[in-house]
Amino acid sequence: MKWVKLGILQERIEPGEPQQNGRHERMHRTLKQETAKPPAFTLREQQARFDEFRKGYNEQRPHEALNFATPPSLYVASARLYPLLLPHPVYEDRFLIRKVNKDGNSQMEKTAIFISESLCHETVALLPLEETRYELYFSNILLGEVDTYWKTFSRAR
Repeated sequence: MKWVKLGILQERIEPGEPQQNGRHERMHRTLKQETAKPPAFTLREQQARFDEFRKGYNEQRPHEALNFATPPSLYVASARLYPLLLPHPVYEDRFLIRKVNKDGNSQMEKTAIFISESLCHETVALLPLEETRYELYFSNILLGEVDTYWKTFSRAR
């Protein structure tokens, strides 16, 4: 949620359409081939394989998207400083505002509904759809629907 507060937008692919994210899928295929087929005998050995892969993939391998340069050869530190305090989302008046507690629950119509532990202590917004149904948002991201009658939260797809 920190990235969302910094204004970094998510880009999602359609469910069941991995070809829309081909480069990422290709990286996972290579990762699996080079580190997990066959898997190591111990967790420590497996972690060492992952560490070696990451170093080669990120630091030594030329990237076609970088005109066959390596990422470290082009890296320049950002001049922007990371803020000490992250801004809280601001919602329009048409939303009902709720806080998510330390257990990931939010109080809605006198009922605690589990949302997500990743949103603990964050402010979320409800947009009324019907009498007991709401769209649930964090910042500008639709998280899913809440039904206060059935006491359920269904994640967006």
